[in-house]
Amino acid sequence: MSSFLKLKKLIIISSIKTKFELPIKFKIAKKLKFYKLIPTRLFLTSENLAKFAFGPTSRKRLNLYQNYLHIRDKRYLDWAIKNMITWNQIKPLPNVYHVHGDDDLVFPIKHIKNAITIQGGSHIMLLTKGPLISRKIVDILSYK
Repeated sequence: MSSFLKLKKLIIISSIKTKFELPIKFKIAKKLKFYKLIPTRLFLTSENLAKFAFGPTSRKRLNLYQNYLHIRDKRYLDWAIKNMITWNQIKPLPNVYHVHGDDDLVFPIKHIKNAITIQGGSHIMLLTKGPLISRKIVDILSYK
């Protein structure tokens, strides 16, 4: 989207800037086109989607996902998975501010370059560390 808009700053959270930050499992899925085989129909409940996306987790976390994962449309999930896995951005865009958790299981921090790291931040740190993330965003927006 930022390639269509003239942005002064772009803030991404729990995401990636280039295809080189994708973990190896996604690179393999791309190469072998495994993303076409994912039975997204099975993930239309937020509990199943959370287990698939984030792995085994606590009942408390699953309840949190249940409240916030509203997207339960098969076509959207198919589109989102395909576009995430086949994304081909080679160079980071200018003026990108990347906020990323050091406990993100979807996009592990070891693959992430030049990010503002949140200690104990998972892929859903917007839900679990909202006030801290808000302060980081204000800091970024305040920075000239």
